Amino acid sequence: MRKGDRKCWMISFFLLPIFLLTVEGVYSHPSINCEQTYAQEELEGSLKKWHEGPVGYIILKEEKDRFKKLKTREERMRFIQIFWDRRDYNPVTLVNELKEEFYGRVDYANESFKEGSLEGWKTARGQIYIVLGPPDREWKEIVSGISARPAYLWQYYRLSSAYLNPNEPLVFADLYGSGKYFLLRPYPQSYFDYYWQVQKGRSYFEPVPDEYQRALDDIKEKYIFQPDISYDQPSTAAPPPQIKQPLPPKLPFNWSTSFSEHPSGLTAIQLTVMVRYADFRYYREGDTYKVNMEFLGELKDEAGNVVDKVTEEISFGLTSKEITDKKDELYTLTTQLKAKPGKYQLELQLVDSMSGVTSQSADAISVPTPK
Repeated sequence: MRKGDRKCWMISFFLLPIFLLTVEGVYSHPSINCEQTYAQEELEGSLKKWHEGPVGYIILKEEKDRFKKLKTREERMRFIQIFWDRRDYNPVTLVNELKEEFYGRVDYANESFKEGSLEGWKTARGQIYIVLGPPDREWKEIVSGISARPAYLWQYYRLSSAYLNPNEPLVFADLYGSGKYFLLRPYPQSYFDYYWQVQKGRSYFEPVPDEYQRALDDIKEKYIFQPDISYDQPSTAAPPPQIKQPLPPKLPFNWSTSFSEHPSGLTAIQLTVMVRYADFRYYREGDTYKVNMEFLGELKDEAGNVVDKVTEEISFGLTSKEITDKKDELYTLTTQLKAKPGKYQLELQLVDSMSGVTSQSADAISVPTPK
């Protein structure tokens, strides 16, 4: 069976599903296969300036100072591995979900927020998107006063830092009509023009103002889910010099079929989909870790027309102990399609409703005459 990964879309609030592991709202955006792209970059690129890249938004000062003192490529690679291990909130799975989501947001920022020659992740909107994730609500206005400026307003209803007010949207304004958007300081709208004038020189070099830095520093701490993992721990093995094998499927699954007669006279296709409990993506809600996924199955004829399709929801919750105890067991979903006897293409998709991570397969099947 062939499996592949489609572009994943962004989840609502990086801070809630990742930092707090609680997700209530979903705001979707596409991204590219970031895990392999950036893992390769970290292994083969110039590692000396790794801390000056997007991870600079989440690395702690003491971590940055430590990284800058490293001398060899092997030391830097090991540091990077530990850096992400400390931020892996679900170590029972094959991939580091936080790392994957982080670089997915970097990819989206680069695609969506580029300003002239400035890469998207370096812009004000890019930085906030990478750290806070997609907003619950987004709209565009002309902010008027002494002068009018186009602005994007982002509102987050649930924030993981007490230094951010969920009742006040973040306002990104094109202060100078240059196409470069600045995050305005947290002041009432009636004062916008006043601050544009008074802070003009300062704003030009400061896309994200100092007033938000306390909140961003507070958020950095909440990235770390495994604080007991130390950079001083003995090395068990040297890191590989390069990635030689493709990364595993983001959500591996298997399936099987059986056939019987359908009341309509067609052939009923009993479809069973199997996923290891350890391979699901879990999001914390209180003391429970939730799974929320959508399954889509389509049966297509040789001309590519959809003959039948089915969608199912996969939703359940487990405690941390239950996840560990059941990690090698299989979750099974049973559903049904129907068709006339013949040759078809069976296309299956599993989509994580929170992260958008998708796995899919497409295989030829023969549907027999019902007995």
